[in-house]
Amino acid sequence: MMHPVDCPTRKPVFHIICQDHDGPKSNDQNNNAKTASFQPGLDVISVITLDAFARSEKIALRIARDFAAQGERTLLVDLDLRTSRLNGLATVTAPKGLSESVRDNQAFTNALEDNLDILHTGAPLADIPAFLLSRGFKQFFHSLKEGYDKIVLVTPPLNQYKDALIISNYASGEVVVHTQAVA
Repeated sequence: MMHPVDCPTRKPVFHIICQDHDGPKSNDQNNNAKTASFQPGLDVISVITLDAFARSEKIALRIARDFAAQGERTLLVDLDLRTSRLNGLATVTAPKGLSESVRDNQAFTNALEDNLDILHTGAPLADIPAFLLSRGFKQFFHSLKEGYDKIVLVTPPLNQYKDALIISNYASGEVVVHTQAVA
């Protein structure tokens, strides 16, 4: 179930509790990732998890698809630059990804379906926090915002890397995915 929570930064935070590590079931009548509960003005959504086994990328993909189905031009960005979270969930055909896009100042996106593009991780990077804080990344990200109505960011687990904290600075709202063990 998605619950908005006020936080000190005044950025909307939504919590999703999944019954297992695979995320909510696709046939679930109460779709946990429905974007109808998001406030207007949330143009960049960061999807984070505290648990390395939580399937936050599945939630991010569902949120992105929901935005796209509403006619919003949407970009799903894989920012787990150590271990791509979207591999296997979406077909990637672009020969380059985020790291090359920033280097070349050109978005190498893949059309996933109507109104939905994906930008995968790209080549491995030596210093990911420095990359995320770089002027080149900030400028590239700003240019992405001009081309899309909604951007959904997939981040690495918060308890493993500080990347998710850095990435949250680019988001206007966050979805935190929690897992709950099933007995």
